[in-house]
Amino acid sequence: MSVSIAINCPSCQEPGKVNIPPDLLTKKSTGLVTVNVPKDFICEHAFQIFIDRNGKVRGYQNVDFQLEMRKEIKETVKSALAELKRTDISIQGIMSIITSNIFLRITKCSLLGIPITIISNNQLLNENLKVTFGEKFPDFAKTQFVNELEYNEEYSWTGLVVDLYFKMVNQDPSLSRFLIGQGLSSDIWRSNDPVTQRVLFQNFVERLNLDYNIIEQILKNEMEKVKLATLGKILEKSFKLKVDRDRLRFLYEMVQFRNPKLAAKVVTFDNRIKSMDLF
Repeated sequence: MSVSIAINCPSCQEPGKVNIPPDLLTKKSTGLVTVNVPKDFICEHAFQIFIDRNGKVRGYQNVDFQLEMRKEIKETVKSALAELKRTDISIQGIMSIITSNIFLRITKCSLLGIPITIISNNQLLNENLKVTFGEKFPDFAKTQFVNELEYNEEYSWTGLVVDLYFKMVNQDPSLSRFLIGQGLSSDIWRSNDPVTQRVLFQNFVERLNLDYNIIEQILKNEMEKVKLATLGKILEKSFKLKVDRDRLRFLYEMVQFRNPKLAAKVVTFDNRIKSMDLF
């Protein structure tokens, strides 16, 4: 839970509020906490506020010059912030708020079946994530949502741990690059229609799960070990599925995490599994 502090712009006196993590104040034994309020957050002015450890505003300072974001990025962020006031956030809106990188990390680990912990104080955003991922990943219901105060770095967390407040990935058991996800991200950013964005995401997940099920059946029927490249040829010849190298590598990683015994039947030139860029 954050501490809400009432403020006023020092230039135009426009009232507003800022939310500050409580531990930021309590850990400040001496001096003041400086908070930068960007242009358009409260009003058209950018300024700084100085807050003591008791949450009291001690002063303001105008900002004479502020680096501007590119117009298209600025409009996307403003649109995403506006969406937070609604109950239903588009996938593009979610990606604007938590970053494309974190959205794709959650997607990747959901496909791999890796447990997920999400650090977030935004209940509305959390509910939208549950809806977006829960539709295609039943196990997403097991995802742990914890706030900043509940999260303890010394606790032995398992799986993926992402912090939506600081937009950081604290821990990811799979360090592969998920290159095929970049195409999904680009397609979603090109679409302005929330329904199309959701369909793109769902089709992406459904297709990968379908390809995985086919590969799983192939491996179950194979009596001998099979090379990864041979798996691709079987998919193309027997199932008319032409799978590029990046997609085939990720499908192999899905087997590694979902069914390690079957993964042992795949011959690859790189034995580093689960921990690095696999190829």
